[in-house]
Amino acid sequence: MLGPVERQIAELAAAGGSFETIALRTGMTPQSVIHQLLSIYRVLHIHSREELIHFLITKTGRVAEKPQLHL
Repeated sequence: MLGPVERQIAELAAAGGSFETIALRTGMTPQSVIHQLLSIYRVLHIHSREELIHFLITKTGRVAEKPQLHL
């Protein structure tokens, strides 16, 4: 369903990561993160982060911890 990078982005987004934080963690631009999230939403037939959280909890029983920046 989701590839490893999509899964990482989905988990970071569901945990409350900003586009900028997710971009830094994945080596993408914030705009690429937005594009990837929209693609993830289409694949999962969802429309929001709240629905993403519900999907991940339902499928895995957990959501990743909020991402921390380590500079």
